[in-house]
Amino acid sequence: MSDKKFSYEMHDQTERPGASFPLETHQIITHRYHFAGELVKGKRTLEIGCGAGMGLAYLKDRASGLVAGEYSDENINVIRHNGNDVCPLLQMDAHKLPFADHSFDAIVSMAMVYYLDMPQFLSEVRRVLKPDGVLFFDTSNQDMPGFWPSPYINRYYSVPELAAVLEQSGFTASFKGVFPAAQSLAKRKVKALVKNAIKMPLMCLPGGKALWGKMRGQAQAEGIALPQRIGDLDCSDVIVNDIAQDKNDRTHKVVYVTARPR
Repeated sequence: MSDKKFSYEMHDQTERPGASFPLETHQIITHRYHFAGELVKGKRTLEIGCGAGMGLAYLKDRASGLVAGEYSDENINVIRHNGNDVCPLLQMDAHKLPFADHSFDAIVSMAMVYYLDMPQFLSEVRRVLKPDGVLFFDTSNQDMPGFWPSPYINRYYSVPELAAVLEQSGFTASFKGVFPAAQSLAKRKVKALVKNAIKMPLMCLPGGKALWGKMRGQAQAEGIALPQRIGDLDCSDVIVNDIAQDKNDRTHKVVYVTARPR
């Protein structure tokens, strides 16, 4: 795949201001920045894969200094167009970070690690983090019944797989599950079977992928437009649970990972 094509595809998958999403999606986007904001207070921070830059002002107000990196040309243009370039903004590849060793106290990466080669990414993160630094990232939970992967991903990891690759890369990590499903596991499995029974044949038809995207878009059109910048949306009812590293989690939609170099 060409760099230009991959750049556009990353832009196509980015949650952008003005796009319509349900309230829960707003909470998912906002809560991860609220959580990260506590970790980066008073720290020189790098956000890798900042997307449309909706969280940059929020992090900048809490960090002692902030640098943002994004791979997609199109996303960088969106950031600048919306006035979200509130800190140094660099085009960068997460596998080859353009910084000296031990440059940052904190690194955050939101909802994008599944596009990366994780061992290579973690090697670079460990290099540019200070020995007492902290890495925070979040990821969709592939083990939730009904989970359907996004296009263009490299690999999703289960919680035990994430724990293993972090350990191998020289990190000590803790895991939290966020946004637990309301229904029982049995009901969610049935719902997932019905959804996949509709989607899988559709995706095999000419134009099926576009039709599925249109169906999803119509559902999202009833939602709320994403803001230009992350604000103080009430996330007080968001449930955050510690989760075990040695078991696949089938309850939470999102997994938070906080890791420190050993």
